[in-house]
Amino acid sequence: MRSVSEDFPRSLARLRSLIAADTTDAYTARLDLSHDVDGLLGERTTFAVGVRFDDRTKSVDERLLELNSAAQFTAAGIPTNYGQIAIPGGFQGEIPLGYTFQYFGKGQILDLVDRAKTIGTYRDQFANLYDVNERIYSAYAMATVTTGWGNVIGGARVEHIRNRSSAFVNGNAATPLTIDRDITLVYPSLHLNYDVNDRMKARLSFNTGAARPDYDQLAPNLSFNDANLTISGGNPDAKPEKAMGVDAYVEYYVAPAGFLSFGAYYKRLRDVLFDTTRTFNSDVLNANGVDRSQYLYSAIANGGTGSIIGIEGAIQQQLDPFVADLGLPDWMGGFGVQLNATLNRSRAETPDGGRVQLPGASDAVYNIGAYYEKYGFSARVQYQNRSRWLDDLGSTADGGDFYWAKDDELDASLRYAVNRNVELFGNFSNLLNGPGRRYVRETRYTIERESFGRRYQLENPTLYRLMFTPPPRLGVSDDPWSGEAGRQILKSFARTSTRISHSTFSSVLSTRE
Repeated sequence: MRSVSEDFPRSLARLRSLIAADTTDAYTARLDLSHDVDGLLGERTTFAVGVRFDDRTKSVDERLLELNSAAQFTAAGIPTNYGQIAIPGGFQGEIPLGYTFQYFGKGQILDLVDRAKTIGTYRDQFANLYDVNERIYSAYAMATVTTGWGNVIGGARVEHIRNRSSAFVNGNAATPLTIDRDITLVYPSLHLNYDVNDRMKARLSFNTGAARPDYDQLAPNLSFNDANLTISGGNPDAKPEKAMGVDAYVEYYVAPAGFLSFGAYYKRLRDVLFDTTRTFNSDVLNANGVDRSQYLYSAIANGGTGSIIGIEGAIQQQLDPFVADLGLPDWMGGFGVQLNATLNRSRAETPDGGRVQLPGASDAVYNIGAYYEKYGFSARVQYQNRSRWLDDLGSTADGGDFYWAKDDELDASLRYAVNRNVELFGNFSNLLNGPGRRYVRETRYTIERESFGRRYQLENPTLYRLMFTPPPRLGVSDDPWSGEAGRQILKSFARTSTRISHSTFSSVLSTRE
């Protein structure tokens, strides 16, 4: 039956209802100790040690209800005419298509699902079922030597990582698979901070770190999504990406809150991690009349060595210290600027031996900001620009590697502290509303273009937020895992999942002409 407002006559071919749940449980325990010794190696030496245990488990469960025959539709009392689920009105987009169609209603679809439940049952989708567990046993020891000219911070962090992942080979319930992996990593580091004078500091750092794959990327299975036409692959053999580097910085401070800094850095990488995307080109997951061979397949893999070298500079200055000397009115002292820029040069070896820039690293990033802060009032405008960056590796057959194009953003904020506990505020994000554009190999081959619109955090003209004075911030001697010294020692660059447990429910209709 052809609808007067629908250019494509359809009849129902398949009805699918999917119930999916991703559950993540995470537990952490830690103990930190520190002790100060006066007169040892300098004016004061602070020793700190600590241990930590992290346990994370993710479980993915999917159950599918599917009807795919005329006999089943009849038994469930499900109409096969698209008009039974259509809602009034045609295409609501702005792109001229040259044809028209009708959307379907959510209520109508859920009614069909309820009817399908009367004759069908939800069945486990073993191809998409998996459990992954990561346990990290870590310890650190560090010493901070304070002298008359600055300080020296040295130490090491040790991590022993155990991963266990379970799934079903090619979705076959008769072939469960469990893989165990473990690795021990050591991160030594040494930082020298030299006080050139009261306003200038020089810093030199020798550091190490590692970036681990998200632990759910270690599942030994292939998961598919028929709605999005995608397949994601786990790689239990993916190794952490390891880094050794040296940084050198000079900083100059201007009272009360101004500074100028310039620095250079170099990092050498091993086992560089890459996200890869290509056409699946296999029928191993084809089932129940569904061809998944042309789905996009995404996975993670280790490449070879890599490196990144760069320079960066930053300046922040408020006019307040200079208003008297310049003969300016006091209110102008609230104006200030923030500028910073980073220039990188990176290279990395891909899993197949090619050479590309380091994933996610732009060659140039800069930020320009202006602000006014005085009399309890604050106004800020911040602009950021970054050059293109590598997203995923792609096969030559699919056109090549995937990049995100050059991006720029503009944000602003307004705040006024009425008193210590009440603040009026407004946040304005993505004011340029520029699109994010993804392309393959060359910028002319766009495959994705998306924009998210300007965002304003204003709910009513008298929007306010209650603010209460927080407890005192812990220093390094109180909490070696945080603070500047702790951050320098404990950098792990870990790519770990932080998603909270959630469930999703979706239904998919397939039709034939």
